[in-house]
Amino acid sequence: MDNLILILYNVVLSLWVGGIAILSFLITPVIFKSFTRIKAGTIVGYIFPRYFVYNLVLAVLAFFLLMFLYKSSVKFAYYLSVLLAATAVCINVIHLKVIHPAAKHIKSDIQKLRTPLVCDTLKLKRLTVAFKKIHRTSIILNLVVFTEGVMLLILYTFITRSGAGS
Repeated sequence: MDNLILILYNVVLSLWVGGIAILSFLITPVIFKSFTRIKAGTIVGYIFPRYFVYNLVLAVLAFFLLMFLYKSSVKFAYYLSVLLAATAVCINVIHLKVIHPAAKHIKSDIQKLRTPLVCDTLKLKRLTVAFKKIHRTSIILNLVVFTEGVMLLILYTFITRSGAGS
């Protein structure tokens, strides 16, 4: 049973890190190079809500799988892994429930102000600054979750050392 849990945990971490790497460092840049900024923003606007759910599910799975690995783990690596997985769950919830909806709302307001009938450049500028700030926060948190996944993969080698350092 422990071997199955370890395999599942490894697969979850691999999907976590690989998914973030592919979307953040490959797919998103290609979308923004291939389309206008507005069209690219629309495309990633469809992808990111699903991406945040995907990351949240993987973080929750990693957290729960860790619960089954306690007895076979180096305790420091285990507790650090639990902390990293728990914070990743929290960050992904914040992304899904706070940051993405706020960014979507600001983006919608910006698009409304870009119509020919509405010309409030000061408000447009404030909204653009607000969007850039929330986008920057999103990028930073995404990199934190990516780094947590990498660290969990590294700590995985210590978790698999049965009874060492207990």
